[in-house]
Amino acid sequence: MFRTGTGISQDALFALAAGMQRLPYPAATPTPPAPTLGEIIIHDLTFVDATHGWLRGSSCLLTGQCTYTIRATTDGGHTWRGIAPAPLQAPARLRFVTIRDGWIYGTHGWFTTHDGGATWTPDSQQRAVALVEPAGRAVWAIERMPGRPAGESLRLLRWTDAGHTWTPAPSQPALRGDAILAHAGALDAWVLAAWDAVGHAPGQLSATHDGGKTWQARPNPCADQPRLAAVAGELWMVCAGQPDTDQRIQEKTLYRSTADGRQWGRVASYDLGPPQTLADPPPGRLPMANIWDLTVPAPGQGWMILAPGWLARSTDGGRTWRRGDLPYADLAPGFGLGPLVCVDPQHGWVAGRSGLFRTTDGGAHWETVVLRR
Repeated sequence: MFRTGTGISQDALFALAAGMQRLPYPAATPTPPAPTLGEIIIHDLTFVDATHGWLRGSSCLLTGQCTYTIRATTDGGHTWRGIAPAPLQAPARLRFVTIRDGWIYGTHGWFTTHDGGATWTPDSQQRAVALVEPAGRAVWAIERMPGRPAGESLRLLRWTDAGHTWTPAPSQPALRGDAILAHAGALDAWVLAAWDAVGHAPGQLSATHDGGKTWQARPNPCADQPRLAAVAGELWMVCAGQPDTDQRIQEKTLYRSTADGRQWGRVASYDLGPPQTLADPPPGRLPMANIWDLTVPAPGQGWMILAPGWLARSTDGGRTWRRGDLPYADLAPGFGLGPLVCVDPQHGWVAGRSGLFRTTDGGAHWETVVLRR
């Protein structure tokens, strides 16, 4: 789950770094010119296996007018082709669960495709969706319900490829304020209410192992700004403090559970002690930079994206972190990285400003994907 960790939208960060004057959510032009893919800023990225993936990006003029596009790959990201104009000409997220079934969603709408992105259909109920997370052949989503009391404003939905319909989970977990969803399959999921309805107390962590029919409460070790990730047999949670104004120093603690979240062990932390360099921290200590994203592709293996735009990897359950070897010469200064997508322990992708990096050996080596028209 990709989050910038700031109160500024990703689009705004891109615009500020480029020195552009941006207008909020510019409307689409009737027939916008097709930009060169190398000019596209990648906003979201999704893969369903080691070969099939999609990206959503934008190309913006100095006037603030932006064109959003969707591209697809069938060879693991070596080549990309345009498949359709983006149905939302505004910031939005992109998710696919099969090579045919996918969704684009954001504050401006929710659209579905069943032909690999060639055509998109708006949601007939005009629902506002905050999060969509594929899990095997099923998908979980969190729906925002405007007008409801603060403690009833979110609802968990499930989708399966058998019915092509969204239905509320049979039983609803505790959802207040905002929510984070992590899953390890079609039946196993954890929902964390990131904070309570008024934004003060830690939120409730709930677990299901029967597709949402029943939920059990779990202890939440985080007091503020949690990042949650799940894989078969493990839960990882980073509890982060408020970063400094440069987004380069942030107090944080990593907890890990191998008991379904019933008990948590403190694995590593950064506590604003002696200053660090960008060199690898010692065991038990996290990198000092602000965390943007946490991904766990396999038991014992974790990835973090940190400001100002570097990747850290752990292969010992989160105790030791090593900087990823990315070809940084291809990144424009100030743009950073993300999102990071892993489909298995070996295959992963991370987006830069207008480029893409790919690994096929679990992050031991990364190659630059040249994005062409």
